[in-house]
Amino acid sequence: MNSLKLTSWPLILTAVLFIPARLVTAQRQWEFGHSSNYRHRDNWVSRRLPCPHDSASLPRAESPNLIGLSRPLLVQRKLLLPAEGETALILFDGAGLKAFDETSASGSAGSNSEDQKRCSSDDRIRDAAYNLTEPLDWFRPDNWARSQSQREFFDALPVDRLPGPCDSVRFKDDATYFVKMLGRGETVTVGQLEICGRTFTGGESNDDSSKRLQDFWRQSPLAKRQFLWSSGEDSDDPPFSLGLFGSGDSRDCEVPLPVQSASLMSRVCSGLVNAEAAPCSNPIPAAEVSGACTDLCGSVALLIRSETISLKKLLNQLLKALQDKPASLRLSAFRTSRIEPTYQLVLRIRRHASDGGGSADAGKLSVIKALRWLESN
Repeated sequence: MNSLKLTSWPLILTAVLFIPARLVTAQRQWEFGHSSNYRHRDNWVSRRLPCPHDSASLPRAESPNLIGLSRPLLVQRKLLLPAEGETALILFDGAGLKAFDETSASGSAGSNSEDQKRCSSDDRIRDAAYNLTEPLDWFRPDNWARSQSQREFFDALPVDRLPGPCDSVRFKDDATYFVKMLGRGETVTVGQLEICGRTFTGGESNDDSSKRLQDFWRQSPLAKRQFLWSSGEDSDDPPFSLGLFGSGDSRDCEVPLPVQSASLMSRVCSGLVNAEAAPCSNPIPAAEVSGACTDLCGSVALLIRSETISLKKLLNQLLKALQDKPASLRLSAFRTSRIEPTYQLVLRIRRHASDGGGSADAGKLSVIKALRWLESN
């Protein structure tokens, strides 16, 4: 009997471990990565939050805009509002806004310690312009949050699909959003939706959840105004429907990127690199990364260029990664923000076959040429 139990353990462990692995493949926790909060750095032209002594301006938005203020107290010397259009400031629990006379000797008295520390070394008065004047597209992959590990130089591809019927999508309850959805009456399907502090979960029988979502939406002006139809109008009905959360096959769950988004990741590819194709044992079909590139082999790396990361440092990291092994490179780039100077670089490394020729120098030169191209554009 004991021997039977012992020999059964591998089968039991396999069954236990296999099921979660399948679920992990099918489901994912998503978070929209770009809020319309006042303190979201990417919402400012200079990608720098205004200091209390600065003059901040909120320009007219293409659609009625919501700007969230979360705790702590926000102190601003001058805050200019648009003469036309509609902008709503939403104050969350514990938040507040204080303005002081620009000629006052008290300066930024009352500002929170975080702002004081950030701004204490520079007391120059600057003009700061809020820049989120049109809704962000649900279907753009770069609007979705990156994981902590993806903030490093090298990692997997950026989001390779969009949230689907088995996924959980979260919008933080201490932030506002400005998101363009589909046309009036059309919906995107997610497995679970967390919004405005409420959670709605789909499943095999989700009539109750769908009704609760409908009722909540019609009673929530904040939800309606954060998610707009493609025409720019407020969503009077929820632009979401609930799907198969926790019960779907992975093949039913994945929503591929739109063609126009997928092509962004390789539009620079053919223009930068002219290296000859090399044989490889496990090619990635060119169609998967757009037809401009030849078949690809090897690993894929994610690079982030920001105002705090120099191109020289990126180049050193790339050369170290190559380790003088024969390789040719394909690199593509697109801006992850309309605000300079943030880029996302998708680097595809083709390892030559063991008996193939090729020079690592060719790969290095390709990287140098690509980075110089980014610098000049």
